[in-house]
Amino acid sequence: MSNKDIIKDYIGGMSQRQVIKTHGGSYTSLKVLLNDNNIYIRNNSESKVKNNPTDELFFDEINTEEKAYILGFLWADGYNNIKCSKIECSLAEQDKDILIKISLIIFGDDRVKQYNRDDTRQDRVSLVIFSERFCERLNGYGLNTLRNSKEGVPLCHIPDDIFHHFIRGLWDGDGSVYTPADNQLSTQFIGSCKLCDHLHERIQSVYDFSINIVDDKSYSFPMKRLNIHGNIRSRVFLDIIYRNATIYSDRKFSKYPLVVRCSH
Repeated sequence: MSNKDIIKDYIGGMSQRQVIKTHGGSYTSLKVLLNDNNIYIRNNSESKVKNNPTDELFFDEINTEEKAYILGFLWADGYNNIKCSKIECSLAEQDKDILIKISLIIFGDDRVKQYNRDDTRQDRVSLVIFSERFCERLNGYGLNTLRNSKEGVPLCHIPDDIFHHFIRGLWDGDGSVYTPADNQLSTQFIGSCKLCDHLHERIQSVYDFSINIVDDKSYSFPMKRLNIHGNIRSRVFLDIIYRNATIYSDRKFSKYPLVVRCSH
C-alpha cells in the first residue's frame, strides 16, 4: 500500500490503530507521515467514536426536507475543513437540541459533545463529522473553510418545493426576531453578500414575497442583511419557512407563537 492509501484511510475515519493493523508500520512512523502531509491528527476524545456518517451519499442530491435544512444550517453555522475531511458545528449549550437532531439524522445516534469555556462566556456544544465526500459535496455547494469566503451559492441545487426548509436552516443559524422602537416585529437574516443577493431573488421568485436587503456595516468584511419588517409580514415569512416542518431549533421555533399573537 502507498502512503496515499494510508492517508486516505486515516482521513476517512480509521483510527491510528486500525491504520497500523491494515498497512503495517508504527505509531511514530504514522504520525510522521501525517505531520509531513499536514494532516490533522485527531485527539483521543475525537477518536473514541468514529464519526463517519451512516450514508456517505447524503449530500449528493438535495431532495428531502432534512438535507435542505441541514445544508442551510451548516451554511450558517458550520465549518468545512476540507484538508482534514472534517465538518464541525459549535453552538451555545442552549442550542444543543438542534445538534442532537442533526446527529440522529447523520449518525443514527447522539454524537454531540459538550466542552467548558475557561472565560466567562457560556459553555459550548459541538458536533464533528469526518467524511471526505461530505466535505467535497459541501464545498461544491459553496460551504468553504472561511465564512467570509463563501462565494459559491447552493440555491440552484435545491428544488422549489423544499427550498423553505433550506431557508429555515439558515434562519435557525443566523436569523433573529426583534422588536424595534415602532413596536413592529422585524425578522432578519445576516449572510455573505452573494448568498443574500441570491436568496433575496429566489424568495421573491418562488414565494412572491419581497424582502428588504441592505449592506451590514458591523462586520470587517462585506456582509448583507435581509429584513422583514412588520408583524403581519413577519408572520407570513415564518408561516412559509415552518410549513410542514419536522426539524428546527426549539429556541428559534419558540419565537413563532409570539409572531402569531402580534399579527392579530
